[in-house]
Amino acid sequence: MSGHDKADLPSRSSAAHHTVDGVRVVTLHGEIDHTGRDVLRDSLTQHQAGTPPRVVADMSGVSFMDSSGINVLIFAHQHLTDAQGWLRIAAPRKPSTAS
Repeated sequence: MSGHDKADLPSRSSAAHHTVDGVRVVTLHGEIDHTGRDVLRDSLTQHQAGTPPRVVADMSGVSFMDSSGINVLIFAHQHLTDAQGWLRIAAPRKPSTAS
């Protein structure tokens, strides 16, 4: 089963959602900072009642993330674990180095 929806984070970020074999995949793009933390949190913690929430955060399109984003990932992990589910992070990018 696969469903799609999109939530726009403030202009610099976006999140797309789809489901693969009961696992919700949240594909993130752009910059994740304090301006988009609430929408990011909601994107990662949504789940249907009656099923264990299993979420993969695809970070391959994230070009920047500050401590606000890290705090959201920690919150989402705790929230999903409390609901008998899990959060996995896929394809994180290495930080770029300033020249």
